[in-house]
Amino acid sequence: MRKILYTLFFLTVSNAQLFAQCACGGTLYSGVDVSGWTVGQTGTVACNWGGDLTPINNTVAGAVYSVTTCGAAGYDTQLSIYTTGCSYVAYNDDYCGLESFVQFTSLGGNLYYVFNEYNCITNATCANTTVQLVSLP
Repeated sequence: MRKILYTLFFLTVSNAQLFAQCACGGTLYSGVDVSGWTVGQTGTVACNWGGDLTPINNTVAGAVYSVTTCGAAGYDTQLSIYTTGCSYVAYNDDYCGLESFVQFTSLGGNLYYVFNEYNCITNATCANTTVQLVSLP
């Protein structure tokens, strides 16, 4: 039994993304305020540029949110989620073809997402990103 538990723990930790490839930084962009949102509600951030740092304001601790560029960018994207103090929360790359979708449990308060082209570079082609409240605690 102990070996099985250890193996499950090892597989869970070794398969998890423990850091983002792109640093917390970039041009601060206008974001979305999610205060008072109901489950399933979405907001679109129009015309993110590769390299933007975008706020998601007033998240609920324990709530699950998603951010996606799927079908919007047309180039290889990465999304990283950080606290306003730049502590790592979540990351994803190449979820829907070459574009990205990341789902995460919020620590509460204000967060940032960093939108980049693959390999952490900027891109002069803008893309809409969508933020969604998936579930509440």
